[in-house]
Amino acid sequence: MLFDVQWSRAELAGRLYFQDIMQRNLIDTIAHELCTPTLAILGYSEMATIDIDNNKAGQSYKQYFGSIIRNANRLNSRNKHIKYC
Repeated sequence: MLFDVQWSRAELAGRLYFQDIMQRNLIDTIAHELCTPTLAILGYSEMATIDIDNNKAGQSYKQYFGSIIRNANRLNSRNKHIKYC
């Protein structure tokens, strides 16, 4: 009976270890998938603000692009521990 209990514990530990690896892989994949479009959005938004600075008619849109850039940077700062960003 003691052997069965120990075997069950070892089997459970193996399952939990595998579950942990799968969870970490899923989180890394999701973070990477969010990082890629965020970097593109950030780059295009920064380019748009350059054009706005040179165009007086576009000054009203500068606050919108500022918000986009701020939020994209916030998302990227949360993903700094991910090796893919």
